[in-house]
Amino acid sequence: RGERAEQLPRLAQYLAAARPALVSQVSVLLAVVPEHHPSGEQLAQSLRDWRRSIVQCRTWLNGLPPVWSVFWVTPPGGQAGESRWFTVTPERPGLQVQQKGQVPQSVAEWQREGSPASRLHQTLWLESILTLAENALFRPFRARQAELPPLNLCAAGICLTPVAAVANNLWQQQIAGITTLSPGNAAAPG
Repeated sequence: RGERAEQLPRLAQYLAAARPALVSQVSVLLAVVPEHHPSGEQLAQSLRDWRRSIVQCRTWLNGLPPVWSVFWVTPPGGQAGESRWFTVTPERPGLQVQQKGQVPQSVAEWQREGSPASRLHQTLWLESILTLAENALFRPFRARQAELPPLNLCAAGICLTPVAAVANNLWQQQIAGITTLSPGNAAAPG
């Protein structure tokens, strides 16, 4: 596990030397928490650093490793109930919801179940997260940037669960900029 981007190449180098049989099984999971970032530029710089480090790993990992991403965001109203997972994968079209103990289902099917107001609120939240993810991660990673080749993500996830937040964070700015909804979470120690 690498806490900082600059640790990743050293970790890949160590793994290639100490456990070469595992090199083909290595993948990278980028965990993005917009509520930890005070600005889009800070998040963009962090993701550029990670991308650069992932590309550096190809020397020791015999090519670019598979890259996954997950966005962790506090749910509407800061609800502290069960965490809810949503995924985008090549095997299934569109955004899928994963409920505990059940097979993934499309968000459209999921919306028809339960409280319509709650599902609508969460769906608006998801669309806002996907907009942020497209602008901050998906589009920049798909494009060549100077010496950095495009990086295509294998899969992407979204987890709606309460997270610690910094004041006036990127997620609060995102929501305020496109809806009248309030993220409902104040800065918390983290």
